Amino acid sequence: MADIFDDLESKADELAKKIDQSYDEVFAALLQLVDGKTSEEAIEILAGLDIGQALKLKQSAAISSTMASGVVSILENTYTTTAPLTETALRGLLVSVESKLSSRFTDVVGNDMRSIIVDGISTGKFPNQILKESKERLEELGHSAANAKKEIQTGFNQYSNSVTNSMAEKAPANTKYVYIGAYDDKTREECVAKINFGSGTREQIIAEFGDMNNEVWNCRHKWEEVSSSPEDQGYNPEKFEE
Repeated sequence: MADIFDDLESKADELAKKIDQSYDEVFAALLQLVDGKTSEEAIEILAGLDIGQALKLKQSAAISSTMASGVVSILENTYTTTAPLTETALRGLLVSVESKLSSRFTDVVGNDMRSIIVDGISTGKFPNQILKESKERLEELGHSAANAKKEIQTGFNQYSNSVTNSMAEKAPANTKYVYIGAYDDKTREECVAKINFGSGTREQIIAEFGDMNNEVWNCRHKWEEVSSSPEDQGYNPEKFEE
């Protein structure tokens, strides 16, 4: 089971680098548009631009292909015998996750880019200086490649959780689940409790933990229907050292 999380991490890392590259390219293009302008003129020019849309054009193909590929991996590694979801539902969940990520990497970043450029011009900085400092400024505002990677991994987890919850809702009440994934020194206490919980029904899990989600943020685990061999499935209540 660890292979799926390694695969998703690799996909997230690759996409994050492309997202980061799109920031560099769009920021450089914006600076060319306002080169030699006063801050007032720059404000007028940038106010008429949809920077978020420019970023979206750069990113949309990469986001769609990476998320689709990741979702395929998630579904291929999800064991179920009782309540598979329809293709329409699975696609709907994917669109929802993609839309949330796209908004985070386009509209929010676009507004911050506009502010960085105007602030730089108003303080007398040259375009090349603004561009040089742009990476640091964007990172200060939370738009680093590292954060993008975590956001993408979170998107994969949110998709997986939605699939898990929807399938469990459809499954017979006596269907049992286990919490599978790594159990090592990096495993959070919340995940340790779920691993040690053992197998349980949807009702029992919700009564104990409130829902059937994993810990979402950079989590390497998931609730999954118990197969005939939980150990082969990835369930291991014994801690191991890396």
